[in-house]
Amino acid sequence: AARGVPVLGLSSVVEFAHYHTREQVDAVVARTIRETLAKTGARRVLLMGQSYGADIVATAAPDLPAELRDKVAAIVLVVPGSTAFFRADPSNLFYMGTPDAYPAANLRTLSYAPVICIYGTAERDSLCPQLAGSRAQIIGLPGGHFLRGDDKTLVARMVGAIDHADPTILDGR
Repeated sequence: AARGVPVLGLSSVVEFAHYHTREQVDAVVARTIRETLAKTGARRVLLMGQSYGADIVATAAPDLPAELRDKVAAIVLVVPGSTAFFRADPSNLFYMGTPDAYPAANLRTLSYAPVICIYGTAERDSLCPQLAGSRAQIIGLPGGHFLRGDDKTLVARMVGAIDHADPTILDGR
């Protein structure tokens, strides 16, 4: 937003307060992209998620409808887990069962947009290392899931990676 790029957020904790099917997960992501394009007048979006939101984006992005793929300038995943559950649970109690998705294999083959995956090098259950050898740009930052609370470094590295992937993304072109 500081660069004049419109931003539209979705609270995944609210949206996924109740269990969703895989089809519903895909529909939420597609609907959010369509709404963002319509509300902002942008030609492309930066599809981004952090933590649980990154799990959802990582799961849905590989199966995004064909007509939306050219609207995605890049996919940014910040501290995604290696698995996804289709119900958000801030208490983590519901994350003890069998995950609903394992997004690494499908995400490794995604080719319609650059993928940027940022994780804490002390995390034990991150998706990012599983993307090694794919087209994804993987960025390890010091710390665990909360990246030592170093938001300045996170933003600087994320903006740098986005600019590296496509310098036009953050200038509104």
